[in-house]
Amino acid sequence: MQLYDYHVHSDISFDGRIPLLEVCRLALRAGAAGLTFTEHVEFTRPDRPGRIPNFALYKQRIQEARETFPQLTIGMGLEIGLCPGHRNDVEEIVNSEKWDFILASIHNVDGLGTYNEDFIRGKDKQYAYRRYFDAMYDLFVETPCFDVAAHLDMIRRNQGYTDRSLRYEDYAEQLDAILKLLIHRGQGLEINTAGWRFGINGAHPDPSILHRYKELGGVLVTCGSDSHSDKVLDHISEGYAWLLDNGFNRLALYRQRKPFFINLTR
Repeated sequence: MQLYDYHVHSDISFDGRIPLLEVCRLALRAGAAGLTFTEHVEFTRPDRPGRIPNFALYKQRIQEARETFPQLTIGMGLEIGLCPGHRNDVEEIVNSEKWDFILASIHNVDGLGTYNEDFIRGKDKQYAYRRYFDAMYDLFVETPCFDVAAHLDMIRRNQGYTDRSLRYEDYAEQLDAILKLLIHRGQGLEINTAGWRFGINGAHPDPSILHRYKELGGVLVTCGSDSHSDKVLDHISEGYAWLLDNGFNRLALYRQRKPFFINLTR
């Protein structure tokens, strides 16, 4: 089976730790058929500018990688951390280049990081998770120019709660609104295999959310490792099995922001 990693960061991102060419070497060594870089564009507060990579350098590194590794399919994309008040900034960035793929992420809510205890401090779990999904829906409505929603239940990575489970049934109203919006607009859902690295015993999102997405008619699903170092292709084969186990037999890939499919097999 051909393996593709659709969520990869290099040191072009502010939190990436290894050069883009080295990521490609590691991917090739791990048996990848292709990978798509999704370097960070991060907005955290309405009144602050975003953290934006050097796009000229990014394009140069992608071109070097394509010339150096012709046996790999290498995509140039972005992971955009959405924030209220930055729709125009995001649209300008998305329209500035011929990107292959745009991920949308929610890393901050109410100006607080959802990846650490800042956002959940003083909140009970159900309230915090509902607020997270309410904010996600509002941001997806406000800033629609993306292809796939990344790690939908990423808040589970936060270790501030002893019980990190998150099932569709507990947040059905919020999740239905999000999933129906994505499906209506032809946007996809990501299987993010970093869940295994963050100790949640599986990929993002929870299978109950995947089942509901499929039940509602969702078909666009990508798979990415969320690698920031040497973890490119990490658990991607398990991610494919995760999809098959949950009723999906096709994987979406993107070129110039247009989806196409490959079949998944055991």
